[in-house]
Amino acid sequence: MLGNVVSVISSLRQKTLRRCSICRLDITGRAFRIWKNPHYESIHHDYSLWLKRWIRTLILIALPSVAILVSSEYLWLKYGGVYSYLAGLTALSWTIFAFSGSFHYWRKIRGFRLGWKDNHQV
Repeated sequence: MLGNVVSVISSLRQKTLRRCSICRLDITGRAFRIWKNPHYESIHHDYSLWLKRWIRTLILIALPSVAILVSSEYLWLKYGGVYSYLAGLTALSWTIFAFSGSFHYWRKIRGFRLGWKDNHQV
């Protein structure tokens, strides 16, 4: 398991060839802190700023909610009873958060992509 963690961390540090989310050009960069990529900072600066804020907000929301989810599941499995409602509500809120967060993310990406195409028509 430690080997998997090390390989994931090292792959985040390696520069890889990838496609830009907005203009679909091939760019090189790291998977971690993608908003600091020179391509995004120079050409898609608004997207870079938005992505940095979005990831920071996601982390600030996800970390406490994971702790709440784990503790509610633990209480439900350990004591049962009323805690089953708490576990159900946290699982439901996680599902809603995941779907609405992904929908918002892809809608925003689509907006950046359409805005870029409108400004750079051939």
